[in-house]
Amino acid sequence: MCYLGHPAKIQNLPNETAPVKPQTHEADAQGRATLSQQKSCSEQSKQNFNNWKKEVTGNTLESYTNHYDPTTGICYLEISFMRATDSLVRQTFFIQDAFESRSYGYFTINIVNDISYASGFIEPPDQPKIKCKSYEQFNELALKYFGTTP
Repeated sequence: MCYLGHPAKIQNLPNETAPVKPQTHEADAQGRATLSQQKSCSEQSKQNFNNWKKEVTGNTLESYTNHYDPTTGICYLEISFMRATDSLVRQTFFIQDAFESRSYGYFTINIVNDISYASGFIEPPDQPKIKCKSYEQFNELALKYFGTTP
């Protein structure tokens, strides 16, 4: 094994452009995200979702939504998917920063033999993690803190 004293740096291939993270705190007069921020967030979210779909197989239903928050400079991406087998139905939702892949929430519902088991959390920036007791609570908190709903 060869060690050169520094870790490798991941780089884009020559024909790929690096994602451009929107600038923080650039909002319009009403405090909303600018069109360029929304576009950048949307494009990065779509790219992440498509990359995720290539890596994860066997899902029967997949979707995503995103929201750029100009006050924090974070592009929130929520991905939802469902996997079904003969004995299990699992629906999963997760929220992350589309540019930095930091996780902000996760919720899963497992149905086995007509019995439902659910668990998850929401972790707003700079706040303690909130355990979610229901899908409705997860969605309510996702909308409140991240502007996303499936």
